[in-house]
Amino acid sequence: MTEIISLECDHIKVRSKIDDNEYVIESSLPAVIQVRAESMKRVPVSFRHRMDALKKPITVLSAEDLSSEEIFGYRNSPTRVRKLFAPDRTRVPTFYRGEEALAQWRLILEKDENVNESAANKAPPQSVKPCDPAQTIKGIEEPEAPILVYLEADKKGFQIGLELLSKLQACGAKALYAVSIIAKSPESSEQSIKRALIKTVGENLYTSLLRNVVCLTIIEHNASTLTIEACSLHLTRYLKERHAGLCLLPATDHGRSVGPLTAAALKTGITADVTDLRYVKGQWEQVRPAYGGQVFATIVTPDHRPVLATVRPHIFAIALRDDDKGVVAIERAEEMCTQKTKVLSVEACERETTIDDAERLLIIGGAITTEDERDRLIAFSEENDMEWGVTRALVQGYLAPHERQIGVSGLTVAPDLAILIGASGSVQTMSGLRRAKRVIAINHDEDAPIFDDVDVALVGRWQDFVEVI
Repeated sequence: MTEIISLECDHIKVRSKIDDNEYVIESSLPAVIQVRAESMKRVPVSFRHRMDALKKPITVLSAEDLSSEEIFGYRNSPTRVRKLFAPDRTRVPTFYRGEEALAQWRLILEKDENVNESAANKAPPQSVKPCDPAQTIKGIEEPEAPILVYLEADKKGFQIGLELLSKLQACGAKALYAVSIIAKSPESSEQSIKRALIKTVGENLYTSLLRNVVCLTIIEHNASTLTIEACSLHLTRYLKERHAGLCLLPATDHGRSVGPLTAAALKTGITADVTDLRYVKGQWEQVRPAYGGQVFATIVTPDHRPVLATVRPHIFAIALRDDDKGVVAIERAEEMCTQKTKVLSVEACERETTIDDAERLLIIGGAITTEDERDRLIAFSEENDMEWGVTRALVQGYLAPHERQIGVSGLTVAPDLAILIGASGSVQTMSGLRRAKRVIAINHDEDAPIFDDVDVALVGRWQDFVEVI
């Protein structure tokens, strides 16, 4: 939600932005509302209010509070943390200092520009990429229960779906299914539904998906507009009927909203922003950053099924087997009387950034602490045909919007060239760059953690590198 339009005794009307669409939604009360980051104005807190807050009692939880008899608490949670571990280094840096660093900096930008010019004259790359060696898993065991991928019914949704299917195939899964939910259309014959979906997502993506699933189920909603609540109800019913072992959803605004509602309805657990996935001894191990992105946690859902997880776009490379000939099943939803929300209007929004698709990306780190420094680097990125993003520190310092954040709680990207200036190199940020082809970092501290996981380490003041171009 981005705005409360009206609030009455029995219902609330809000404005909500989900991915590339803006909705006006009405809901009966009581209602649970998820507020979009930075959408509400902050009220300044006075010194007196701060002191009053410090005097409030603090509740300390003990082991008794987390006992199995309590309905809340970790012991009653469907998910468990199996282990914590430090991230592995995936890149080995080459260091440059002084004049050598400045000369290398010029070469990096000039070479990358030449590469971009030559690439522009070639045919566009195919949507299905070659196998990523990092996704090849040895000694795998095959899951027995059906595995499901939830697809948003658009081109981006199917693209993410192929990424998820690639990872599941690498994990040994063979009984793969996909489900997509669409709004009711005037022409509701099975052939017209298929044609409309193919037109929306593109024939190549549609065909690639069918080659890698046993069945693609298209659920037609009983109204011309879809709500998050409706999608969750349809998905919940579908998962119950199939007795699925695992369901993966995209970590988009839509997927992050549908997933928790579905998990609550099924009384199972959900893991957000998964960066790796393994099937070990009958359990789906889900890996994600923890403790502010300083370490990774392996999470399992030992006793509840299905296991639910959301995965960021661009986390997994597309490397499909194309060994299935999936069928298409059309299901028409019946009237759902339990629905509490209603979409009053929907409008398409212009994308605020093109970071997702950027080939050259400049990432501004926490060492930049003023608006002047930030604006100087933004101007540099524009002059050199780059998109710009930021680390979490700049969003928390109100120097950049959340839409520009790179990392686990921001965007996951796969540019040809990523340049980090003044970044610390936390797992939070670097997890969002794991699929970048080349990573360059500039930092005055030769022992900075950022240099542990980059291709080229340029030691020096960032101002010197910006001025030399």
